Amino acid sequence: MCSCYCTDVREYDAYVIYQTQSLDKVTEDKLCWFITVILPSVLEEKCGYQLFIHGRDDIPGEDCLEQVEERMEQSRRLMIILTPGSGSDSEIIDQCPASAQNSITGSCDWQVGVIISYLKMLS
Repeated sequence: MCSCYCTDVREYDAYVIYQTQSLDKVTEDKLCWFITVILPSVLEEKCGYQLFIHGRDDIPGEDCLEQVEERMEQSRRLMIILTPGSGSDSEIIDQCPASAQNSITGSCDWQVGVIISYLKMLS
């Protein structure tokens, strides 16, 4: 029996990824409200979890690809929020708030997260 005690030093309980893919304005607004207000109020404030939410917790100027990979590695779980059209081949628009930079990062964020999840499932 091993008497050593292994601690998990990851900073986040979950890395939250989602996409707003060809959603109408009302649905996109509801999704953004859920991601930025409801999830944190329940999971962080009431349950004490630490979430990483792209657009809220990323550092401006940081390399997007490195940031996605590093934050996912620093997270215990990957929380994939499925939205209407999440699995379709239509164009990825991105996560709120909308900007050219977020459009690139959000697409990468979603794709890297899904690939990492799939690879972990296979191993």
